[in-house]
Amino acid sequence: MRSIELKKLPDFQSFCEAKFRLTHRATQVRDHRGESKIPASTVFSAVFLMGTMGWGSLLRCDQMLRTPIGQRWFGRKAPAVSDSTMARSLGLMARETLWPILRATYQLGVQSGQSKYQLRDGKRRIGIIDGSGFGRFFASCFEIVGPISLMVGLEPIPKRGKELPASYALLRNLKRQYNTNFVDLILGDGLYPNAPFFNLCLASICYHSFSSESASG
Repeated sequence: MRSIELKKLPDFQSFCEAKFRLTHRATQVRDHRGESKIPASTVFSAVFLMGTMGWGSLLRCDQMLRTPIGQRWFGRKAPAVSDSTMARSLGLMARETLWPILRATYQLGVQSGQSKYQLRDGKRRIGIIDGSGFGRFFASCFEIVGPISLMVGLEPIPKRGKELPASYALLRNLKRQYNTNFVDLILGDGLYPNAPFFNLCLASICYHSFSSESASG
């Protein structure tokens, strides 16, 4: 790690506690592994740091937790959690404990003016829906993109070929959470241009929907 990143870590931790109550929120997270020496809160904190630092895999996160930045984040010299434990925990994470955290993150992004993307005709709140695999966990995910990325919801995909039903369930859940028109545009890949998707978006989710093979990367 660059020394400047390590030096800034205490300030970042203080910010997370003051603005987001990170430690408190981590303790609310649960998974279904049963009794475990490594609690779900530790996994959550590791993955939070992973996203912050832009580490691209659980293995990379495991490796970096063994460096000074990982030791300082958890306040201990021994590695806090391994990549295999993170994968098991993420695959069994209790979604109901994650929704309040995602909602709080979204609200903080809105309050700080970081939830809209500047287009030629003005600022718009843009959502991307797509299937994603993280560890062994497959889900339909909804992200709002702007100056920062805000993940606002996910719905497990029970098996291959069931991404669309999971996405429809996710969109309906988001409507209940955030009300109608909480985004202006929804982007999706080539799986999504069909009548049920457009009708659901236009009727209850946003003003416009748009589908593109490159929309979600």
